[in-house]
Amino acid sequence: MSAVLAKKRKLDNGVEPEDLPAKKAALTSLLRKSIALAAASDDMDDAALKPLLDSLCGAYGLASSLELPVKKVEPANDWNWVLGAECASSMDDGDRLILAEMVGSKARLNEAGIIVKPLNWNTPDEKTNWREWIVHLPGLPDTHWAGGVFDMRVYFSATPGKLEANAVFPQKVQFTPPIFHPNVYPSGTWDTWATVGKVRSKICFPNADGAKGRVKARGSLTWITDDEDRFYQLLEGIQLALEDHNIEDPAQSEAYTCWRNNKPAAYERVREQTRMWTPDPVTGLAGRPILKRK
Repeated sequence: MSAVLAKKRKLDNGVEPEDLPAKKAALTSLLRKSIALAAASDDMDDAALKPLLDSLCGAYGLASSLELPVKKVEPANDWNWVLGAECASSMDDGDRLILAEMVGSKARLNEAGIIVKPLNWNTPDEKTNWREWIVHLPGLPDTHWAGGVFDMRVYFSATPGKLEANAVFPQKVQFTPPIFHPNVYPSGTWDTWATVGKVRSKICFPNADGAKGRVKARGSLTWITDDEDRFYQLLEGIQLALEDHNIEDPAQSEAYTCWRNNKPAAYERVREQTRMWTPDPVTGLAGRPILKRK
């Protein structure tokens, strides 16, 4: 018993013996065998057996409680939406338009647990890239995608020569790595055209003639709403379209064929994929706990 207490004191002092898990397993195994042998003995009367069993069970409980403490992982810093003077001075008009677009959705993004940050925002010796954003998109509750958080890159194409607000519509959304979904190309690019009319036609249209959905010549998309949180609405539309996909306008043959011919197998693939994208319960996503959707 004194040896067990000594081990516990070592843990309390912050010393973690490397072989503790193996020793703990051996100790608890030995105690289990001792308890079983004592309980099966016919040579010991009840008066002597009870304190022995109590002592062994107490030792077993103490040994079972000896666990290595969970190593505290410092969360990775998220972008804090604050610009330093040097960063602000390096932005052009297009960068500022893109940032304004994102700031309008900040509250809704935080509420939904959607993490966004510009590329290279905290990389030493690298200029922040306001035209490319990293997005961590949670699957919606009560869907096959619930529990997963999916990595995406969002690309903007605003240029100083086109400073109207609608010029900053994200022209490309790409899952990295690619996901199994009928409206996602093998490269991971989300087929916005296939889902814009089905899910979020109120916020964006093709730049062509105002027609919804797929047209003969796919051009760029543009905003048709002045809602300040329209970027959040677009991401929410993608969340919805993960479950409510457009099978009539597929972007990859594998997912399309599977959904057409064997839906149970397709949804099992989705569940397996979601399990792979589930954040760690201690460190969260890249060291950051995921906010709960309200």
